[in-house]
Amino acid sequence: MSRHLNCQQIEVEPGRWYYLIEDPDADPEDTAYEIADEENPDQSCSDWRRTAGVYGPFPTEEALAQNMNNDIDHGRPATVMVQRYEADFEPDTVLSAALTRARAHARGCK
Repeated sequence: MSRHLNCQQIEVEPGRWYYLIEDPDADPEDTAYEIADEENPDQSCSDWRRTAGVYGPFPTEEALAQNMNNDIDHGRPATVMVQRYEADFEPDTVLSAALTRARAHARGCK
């Protein structure tokens, strides 16, 4: 069943897959950040990845998909963005922070 959540699957290097899935209970204040400039001093945005659950690493896209399908806690996302490895890809600060959380969690589970 779809829960209308966003999801990003990313291969950060060959054979190293992660996925981020939106937290449906996230406080909007936690996903917001300022993008103000002189012309728009009160401008802000929201990025669901700031509070997303992050899972991985997985050795293949298939292993990632199997884990997602077997995890009953988050259900199936409505929107999935898949990004395969690109040698020149540089993650933005939000994605970098999410991957750091996943790596720290993976080390703690061993």
